Amino acid sequence: DGVMMPVAELYMRYILPARYDDVLTIKTIIKQLPSRKMTFFTEIYNQHHQLINTGHTTLLFISKQYNRICSPPAPLMQVIKSYFP
Repeated sequence: DGVMMPVAELYMRYILPARYDDVLTIKTIIKQLPSRKMTFFTEIYNQHHQLINTGHTTLLFISKQYNRICSPPAPLMQVIKSYFP
């Protein structure tokens, strides 16, 4: 839909190491309905259900045509709105 989503911010906090052959569970949460940016909060757990990593990544909606911050595409918003009260 003519929109790019470059990473504007990335934060990670390593709590415990992941080992070779560990089975990891990655949980990603969107806490707010996006406006001109979208933040994904992430938690990573090992097979023992121990939290080993947390973080968040913020992406911006950028118009390909104007190379400026813009609103998210309507089709994306239609899908995402159904997950928010």
